[in-house]
Amino acid sequence: MKNSIILFWSVVFMAFYSNAQMPQSYSVTITPNSTTATVKGNFKASGLVEASSLKAAGLATGNPFVANPVYANANGDLITGYKVGYLGIPAAAFHLSVHAYAYNTENTLIPYGNDYLKYDGRNITFINNSPDRVIVAPIQVPHKSKLTSMKISFSTYFDPKSLDVSIIQSNLLNVNDQTILHSLTTAVTNTNQLVTEVIFPNSLEIDNQNYLYTIKIGSTSNNWAGVYFRGVVIEYHDF
Repeated sequence: MKNSIILFWSVVFMAFYSNAQMPQSYSVTITPNSTTATVKGNFKASGLVEASSLKAAGLATGNPFVANPVYANANGDLITGYKVGYLGIPAAAFHLSVHAYAYNTENTLIPYGNDYLKYDGRNITFINNSPDRVIVAPIQVPHKSKLTSMKISFSTYFDPKSLDVSIIQSNLLNVNDQTILHSLTTAVTNTNQLVTEVIFPNSLEIDNQNYLYTIKIGSTSNNWAGVYFRGVVIEYHDF
């Protein structure tokens, strides 16, 4: 009798232990007349998964007017958010904001002395002092991108100098609507190559549908003599 009781409770215990510890297995059941098959747990296919449309509920924005791009990360997971991009603006892309010409007393355009840029394949330099001159270049990144940081590279000789840098936003339809989104003055350098990096405190969102964007650079001392300008690299987040 005693042995029977022990055997009974052993069977009960084993049954309880098995139900508590063993994970439940699931399978995919497709009902011919049903439009949805529910899978509990993970689904893995060794071959091709193909459908006329795919939906990931975890990536839903909740707003019918907002669509986020989807990227594959290093693990192959599909995620939403942004990818980091870089825009390089070499020295060759910059030009004078004011043409190197002036009007003489006869109201005729004449060359403005040696006030022009020289490009040697690596840097641009001014031939003389070139006061009141700035160089400009376009900023062309995808629509709705956000500018996050910028590096400016230049060097000098003769005397220490720094540069004034501005990001300009101009309305496509209104010539009077122009805004400085960000401005800064670089550190001072003399001889050695200087790379100044700035982190934009608030990411600058680009609206290519309505605005044009330009980077403008001038000499803080209003004297360009001896400046070797190398270029700019802008980091942005592409949404």
